Amino acid sequence: MKTLMLILSVCLLAGCANPDYVSDDDQHLQNKPMADGAYFSKVRIMAKISWENTPTSEQANAFVLNFSAPSDQFNELAVSLWMPSMGHGSIPVKIEKINATQYRITDVYFLMPGDWDIRFTLKNNGVTMDSSYASMIVP
Repeated sequence: MKTLMLILSVCLLAGCANPDYVSDDDQHLQNKPMADGAYFSKVRIMAKISWENTPTSEQANAFVLNFSAPSDQFNELAVSLWMPSMGHGSIPVKIEKINATQYRITDVYFLMPGDWDIRFTLKNNGVTMDSSYASMIVP
């Protein structure tokens, strides 16, 4: 019985250990999506959201998506809205390319208050190159 208790104690302590290969900064990035942008790990580009208004569920919203650098790895951007807690999305948004690093996203309708993901997909000639998302709480 003592041996069984010793084995269980060791397993419990080992299971609670913090892995050496993941730093605290890395864990923070892995566990929390960015509320003001997205990182595309395959094409190694950051995108920042600049809202034109304070996003709410009571109005049409719009934002500019600013990429950290131009990229020849994609030539098309797709954006969709998803409410993970309710399992549904919203109506399609409109996307306008401003220049090589900026896109204006309009007709962003959050159908109700709550948690929302803004999902981004980068494509090259119709083939998905990378995807990412930003999470937020909409009042």
